[in-house]
Order: sequence, then C-alpha cells, then structure tokens
Amino acid sequence: MNPAAKESLRRAMLERRGNLSAEFQESAARAVEERLFSQPEWAAASRVGLYWAIRGELPTRGIFHRLRRAGRSVCLPRLGALGLEFAEVGDELALVPGVWGVLEPGPRLPVVPIEALELLLVPGVAFDVRGGRLGWGQGYYDRALQGFRGRRWALAYDFQVLKSVPTDERDEAVERIVTERRVIDSKGRA
Repeated sequence: MNPAAKESLRRAMLERRGNLSAEFQESAARAVEERLFSQPEWAAASRVGLYWAIRGELPTRGIFHRLRRAGRSVCLPRLGALGLEFAEVGDELALVPGVWGVLEPGPRLPVVPIEALELLLVPGVAFDVRGGRLGWGQGYYDRALQGFRGRRWALAYDFQVLKSVPTDERDEAVERIVTERRVIDSKGRA
C-alpha cells in the first residue's frame, strides 16, 4: 500500500471536513443519531464504546447524552501507557483534556476492557463501502480492534464514504457505517 496515497486522501478529507458549517454538522449529527438509534443491534447493546468528536468529526455529544438518559453504559477512549483504553463515563464533566487536547475520561475512572463492549463506534477520516477505514494515521484504533469480537461500526458524513480507500494489512475494517443519508452494511469485508 502506498503511504502517500493514504496521506493525500487524509489531507483532502480533513480539509473538506474542516470547511463544513456548524449548521451542517449539527443537522447531519441529528440525522445520523436517528438512523443509529433505529438500528436493532444498537438498541440491544447495553454497553457501547463511543468517541468524543474532534476536528470536524460528526458530533457525538447528542448520542452520548441520549445514551446516558436511557441509562446505558457509555465507554470513551483515552490514551493509556499501552495504547487506547476505555472507561465508562457517566457525565460529560468527567472528561478532561488528554494528549493533543482531546477530551477523554479522567485518569481516576477505571478501565473497561474493550472485550466488554458490545458495540464500538470507531472514528475515521474516510471509509469505503466494503468497510475499509482510513484513520488519523497513528494506528491506535487498528491496534485496539485486533481481536475485538463485538460489533464495530462507524459514524461519518456521507461524503466520507468512497468506493474504495487505500488500506493495508494493519488496517481494521468496520461492519456498518451510518451517515446522514444511509446505513451501509459492509460486514467488515475490506
């Protein structure tokens, strides 16, 4: 796999995402939230992994609060000594700035093993219809997902889903992608 192709696509997608208006982001987030909560597998999952959106990612704050109002367990990632780890977060106030200023669970919140998550929402910069995922380029989620047996889904703006994205043997795929326009069931066949 050509690393230059990944970096070029990553830059183009981040620029496009960075140019989205706040109104479009919030409108898309509401549409994605409704599609997500209509999925039977999502409704059945009592413990889910979610990420706190950064740098133009589809906003996830509404999803977090809706899950908490329903009494569901929400685990968010933080960067630990061995890579990504997850902790259950009951309140947005438990989030603190971590590496690169990204909000993450405070250090006193206990680790929840990734295997305990029934469904994990995975961030990304670009996706393809086969479930291929192009992340930020650090490999944190790819390493965390190795051996993960739960469902792995992604949230994205529809323009982030392409016919194909450049991947290699280290890249972990997602099974389903939920956008403001559609739900793509890929079964992670990248």
